[in-house]
Amino acid sequence: MSFLNGGLLWLTAAATIPIIIHLLHRSRFIKIRWAATNFLKKAIKKTRKKIRLENLILLLLRILIVTLLALAVAKPVLQHSLIGAAFSVPTSYYVIVDNSLSMNYKYGTQTLLEKAKTISSELLAKINMKSEDRLTVITFNKYPKTYPDFIRKEGAKELIQNIQPTEFEGDALATFTELSQSLKKSTHTMRKIYLITDLQVSNWKSADIDSKALGGLLKDLSHDQKNSFSILDVGENRENCSITSLTPLDNYILKGSRSLFTATVFNFSKNRPASKEISFYVNSSKVTSQNIVIEPLKANTATFDYTFTQSGYASMHCSLDNDFLSLDDNRYLSVKIHENIKMLVINGEPAPGWNDEASFLKEVLTSEDEISIFSLSVSTPIEFNESDLHKYDMVFILNTNHIPTKKVLAISEYIENGGSVFISVGSNCNADTYNKFFGQILPGEMSENIDCKDDCFISTVSDQMGLLSDRKIDLTNISFKKIQGIKPQKGAKNLLEVVYNGNKLPLLVLQEKGLGKIVLYTTTIDDEWSRFCFNPLYALFIYNTIEVLMSKPFTTLTHQLGDTVKIVLPRELFDQEYIVNFKNTKYHVSPISNSPSNQYIYLFFPEEPPDSKEKDRSINYGLSNSGFYSVAKKSSPVQNILQFSVNLPPRIPEFDLMLYSESNLEKIEDMKQLFPEFRFHQEGKEEGTHAQPIQATILWKPLLYAVFVLMVLEFLFASYLDKKKSL
Repeated sequence: MSFLNGGLLWLTAAATIPIIIHLLHRSRFIKIRWAATNFLKKAIKKTRKKIRLENLILLLLRILIVTLLALAVAKPVLQHSLIGAAFSVPTSYYVIVDNSLSMNYKYGTQTLLEKAKTISSELLAKINMKSEDRLTVITFNKYPKTYPDFIRKEGAKELIQNIQPTEFEGDALATFTELSQSLKKSTHTMRKIYLITDLQVSNWKSADIDSKALGGLLKDLSHDQKNSFSILDVGENRENCSITSLTPLDNYILKGSRSLFTATVFNFSKNRPASKEISFYVNSSKVTSQNIVIEPLKANTATFDYTFTQSGYASMHCSLDNDFLSLDDNRYLSVKIHENIKMLVINGEPAPGWNDEASFLKEVLTSEDEISIFSLSVSTPIEFNESDLHKYDMVFILNTNHIPTKKVLAISEYIENGGSVFISVGSNCNADTYNKFFGQILPGEMSENIDCKDDCFISTVSDQMGLLSDRKIDLTNISFKKIQGIKPQKGAKNLLEVVYNGNKLPLLVLQEKGLGKIVLYTTTIDDEWSRFCFNPLYALFIYNTIEVLMSKPFTTLTHQLGDTVKIVLPRELFDQEYIVNFKNTKYHVSPISNSPSNQYIYLFFPEEPPDSKEKDRSINYGLSNSGFYSVAKKSSPVQNILQFSVNLPPRIPEFDLMLYSESNLEKIEDMKQLFPEFRFHQEGKEEGTHAQPIQATILWKPLLYAVFVLMVLEFLFASYLDKKKSL
């Protein structure tokens, strides 16, 4: 026997009250000698025993009434008993069905989710629901959903059969938090919770789950006498391999050039090596395949090459064959194929011949070997059109003394949206003017330039530039006449430094801003302040700087499940509505707002997320399906203007052993070790950490009936005794 309100058992101490009252109100006699006393003593002896017995019965009735009333308030539960079966308890049933990523695992002809649905039907058939009972269904995944208050089992069964698998991993903390909220709404005194799951380790222990918070929640829920937990394990011990990444090895992809891509495959099985065939597709057409062997709990890579014959957007994906979990057997990648690298050169000091910085740059970038790679457009700070910035992959700002504020704002937004900017200084550069007008695009605060008089040499080269680490190149003999002073802001990186009078000065400063990058070269790109431009290594320096600027993650084209996609389109592609296509489904999206410079249009898909303060972690505001998505204007739906891909989130092998343990028993033992305070019963097993049966009887109703009967008896008996005394 147990008590739902065990904390109220102290009320049974009230049973002493009738005893105290009885002792305080016993009859008191005054001794008076009287001649007829002897005759009365003989009469009292005959009735004394009878009076004591009657008073004792009355006292016991009152003690019993108080005791049973206190026990009724504590609500005792008698388990596995037929006593009191007539007093059935209103019960809330909760069936939690795991539909997370691992439940897509297919064993034979049936997935684990299909197996879970079969088991849930068998479970529902065993539950004998009364008219006052209620049944709630909750899905177990990163974003659980609750379907409450089914009166009939048939409705819940139909719902469970229609539950679809998700591509999200499970989250026990999110699911049991959802359960906790539902339990608070229940007015029933008994709650039976059944969890049908494969006991995936990453659903209970991962970098995203607060194990301490989860353990405390499980303890609170399972130690509540109103709740009982049963776990139905549907997991199977089979191997699993997953493609965890597909990335290009080049910072930019050019039409007609050979491009390399690498795919990483991880073996999540503990048991044996896996031999897999991985296939590579471009625009849905299979290009090639490779066979690779992956050791247990290890990764292996496959590299593919491809030459694109057309510019624009391209879709690629890799696929594994003959695996038990198909959802993680694919990886998607969207890329933009460039005709060439388009560059806008804003020349602050136009001049004929070699006195023009743009001429130096053009000479370097349009040599005979590289003439087809770069396409340069030269303009002035006043003449360049800020509306065309989105057409360029890079912008060079050379020795410019002033750019209109409106155009600086457009350049800043261009960088935020993924653009690359190279800034070099010179005689036109004034520190105060730059800080005032260019401050939002500079990687630091400028100070006065330093006249080094050819006594300033390169000291440090960052490995990111690859000038010293990859090649045996000595740059320490290159001197500079002048260096622009700058104090890099927080987050900026000094890729190159020079030494003057024992002090290190930044020469090449990198700053990441939004999705783009800025590089500041603190001297001139021509020979005005530097002799570097005449060095054979100068072209390599420029090429490597371009590589650094172009090495941006493909975050604008490749996303993860749960992400909200911010789509940035140039103003010239404006439409009242856009269509996002995914497989055979079309989503209609309206533009949210214009950019500050009014040069871009912003869209959010699937929807604009709420502020972080208003965001509910149990709700998925982002993407729910992996694959390829395309965007088109509603006015011309056939022509795609953008394409992006969506993948499963990265998985951490430490927490994501797909098939956990060698046997079901080990999985239960793992659960005990992870959450020793979690009391549950493993359905179908004789042993559990805290077995709690399906049927139980609460005795508070029959106790209240008994109290009522005893109170009536006590009243009648007390009335009888009072009447007897008055005679």
